[in-house]
Amino acid sequence: MNGMHSARELPYASTLCGACADVCPVKIPIPTILRHLRRRVAEGDAFALPTIPVPIRATANLASLALAQHWIYRFGALILPKVMSIFKRNGWIPSASSPSPARIKTTLNAIARD
Repeated sequence: MNGMHSARELPYASTLCGACADVCPVKIPIPTILRHLRRRVAEGDAFALPTIPVPIRATANLASLALAQHWIYRFGALILPKVMSIFKRNGWIPSASSPSPARIKTTLNAIARD
C-alpha cells in the first residue's frame, strides 16, 4: 500500500529462516513473498523503479557474477593484492585503521597456541 520507496526496508526485516511459514495457520508462503519483494526493491518491476542506487546494484551484480564463476573469483583473488599494493603506504592502507600492538600480541599468542 505504501509503495516500494517508502517501505523498501520491510522485506529485509526477516531472516527468511522459514519459521513464520511453518507456524502460519493458513500456510502463506511468507519467505517466497519476501524474496519476491526483495527482488522488486533491488531490480524494480512494471509498477516501480528500483530503489537501490545504480552503483550499489552494479557492484552487487558484479559480485554475484564473480561468486558464480570460479575462474573470475580466482582471477580476482590473484589480481586484488597487486591492485591494493598501489594504495599501501609503509605496508598499510591509510584509510584502514591500524591494529593496536595489544591486539597483534593477542592474535600471535592465539596462533602460537594452536
